[in-house]
Amino acid sequence: MKPRNPLFQKCLAYLESLPHIQAAIAGEPYLTSNVAADGQLTLKRFNTSANYVCEIKTELTDETFEDVAKYFFYLKEKLSPGERPLLITRRLSNWIVDRLLDEDIEFIDVEGNVYLNSPGIYILVREPKLKEKSQKIFRNNARCLASHIRFA
Repeated sequence: MKPRNPLFQKCLAYLESLPHIQAAIAGEPYLTSNVAADGQLTLKRFNTSANYVCEIKTELTDETFEDVAKYFFYLKEKLSPGERPLLITRRLSNWIVDRLLDEDIEFIDVEGNVYLNSPGIYILVREPKLKEKSQKIFRNNARCLASHIRFA
């Protein structure tokens, strides 16, 4: 089943690009008597699987972090045994990634940040594209600076 939400689609495609990981949407939305969430995702790696109840939060900022963290702790308490909450979002800043890791909130964003910490499946990827972007910006700035320097 292909997710309807484009953010969900991008994150699912990224997960499926990781070695030895199979990802499938089990339902969208995910509704039980205790929980209403954006979807359910099942990950498989060899003989291990993990079931995630997904919440899509398009923007996670310094101002909204505390509320989102409280909600994820609440959600974790409401889920059935064997289910784990997963934050799906756009781009996470390094500061927000650090806070999510400190709070043990599992997440994936469209830039490639991933933290999954379930029995049998542990993945931590820290924004691989940022390094490339930073290097390009540095090279471009160095070229601009070099073009403005005149030697006497």
